[in-house]
Amino acid sequence: MKDTNILKRHPIYTYFIATYLISWGGILVVAYPKLASASTFEFPDIGMMFLFMLFGPSFMGILLSGLVYGKSGLKDLFSKMIKIKIGVKWYLLAIFTVPILLLITLLGLSITLSDAFLPGFQVIGIILGFAAGHFEEIGWTGFALPELLKKHIPIKAGIILGLLWGVWHFLADYLGASASLGATWLPTFFFRYLMALVAYRILMVWAYSRVKSVFLAQLMHGCFSGSLYLLGPVSSNEDAVIWNGVFAAVLWIFTIYVVVIRNRKMVTE
Repeated sequence: MKDTNILKRHPIYTYFIATYLISWGGILVVAYPKLASASTFEFPDIGMMFLFMLFGPSFMGILLSGLVYGKSGLKDLFSKMIKIKIGVKWYLLAIFTVPILLLITLLGLSITLSDAFLPGFQVIGIILGFAAGHFEEIGWTGFALPELLKKHIPIKAGIILGLLWGVWHFLADYLGASASLGATWLPTFFFRYLMALVAYRILMVWAYSRVKSVFLAQLMHGCFSGSLYLLGPVSSNEDAVIWNGVFAAVLWIFTIYVVVIRNRKMVTE
């Protein structure tokens, strides 16, 4: 009973700490033998790390919904996950925002700078993106966001959740990309996982605050990740910094216009 009371007093801290521990702990368990022997990561290793990443937020979202709020909490979570009657405009926002903005970014750079920025096409990216969106948002939007909105205005909740969501990618991305990207890894990570993700999370919070649908958040997340994996160009390390930086700026401009300029309640209520 005492532990349950602690969870009810500090549910949001419990969620983030446990999510990081599960995801990062699992990644380190998988990665340690390779790191200790200075071996390269193979496909099964990457697959296991990906599963641990997804397991952390999804498992804790379901677990804490039940422990903190009981059956009603689980019922509320699952009802929001199947809330698909949300209006056509929200589907258009979720499906087309990122691919259009990304294509504008890449085609603009390919015209003004180099053909190296032409969009790629990797179909498996769609599968990976939607898997990430489906499982992660069970926790990020299904549990963490409603808790943050109890204490913070939507735009502040979006910034907090966006930063924690972005930093959560750090360990997996460092192990998976730092060796190949070298000195350009950190700026690439900064633009993609901090700048772009925070902007997009603010947009996701705005959408959630209107329709209260976890399904919409899962779709938005899936289209974001899927578009980057699907359309991201095969470019040099330096070019990766450029297109990720420009895309982050474009996404911020779009988010500020939609969320802040057209919807002032996000910053006042």
